[in-house]
Amino acid sequence: MLIKPDMDHLETWPDVYRKNETYVSIKWDISDLEEKLSEVVTHYMQYKSIVRNAQRIYKNALNNGIDFIKHFEKIVE
Repeated sequence: MLIKPDMDHLETWPDVYRKNETYVSIKWDISDLEEKLSEVVTHYMQYKSIVRNAQRIYKNALNNGIDFIKHFEKIVE
């Protein structure tokens, strides 16, 4: 499971940084890290879908050259 500072300000390709869908967000000053870790450990079964979503999205991106080409073409235009 990926626990990292909030990525809402950043656009990436593939779009793997989706808060509470592919990763667990913490504050940039990590002031809530201990609280988030405790929550994830205590309620791990509820967070397993985040891991599965992240794996699925990443694997799809790696195996989909057409989407990469389309994304690159948009940038070049």
